[in-house]
Amino acid sequence: MKRRRLFNARTFGRAVSGELMAKGLTVRKAAREIGVSSATVSRVARGKAPDIESYLRLRAWLGWDAWLWKKRP
Repeated sequence: MKRRRLFNARTFGRAVSGELMAKGLTVRKAAREIGVSSATVSRVARGKAPDIESYLRLRAWLGWDAWLWKKRP
């Protein structure tokens, strides 16, 4: 039986990349806002999985609920 993936790094990366474009931010400026390194933002935007601390910071920056996979109303 094939196990369902719980986290899709490529999908998350597309969300981060889209938010960068929507806000008109460079990776460096976004990294300062988020509180992670610019290398982390760049890696995640390219579809690599972040560590848990970076993931939670990125979710907050995206405006996503901490426990749900969606934007807050």
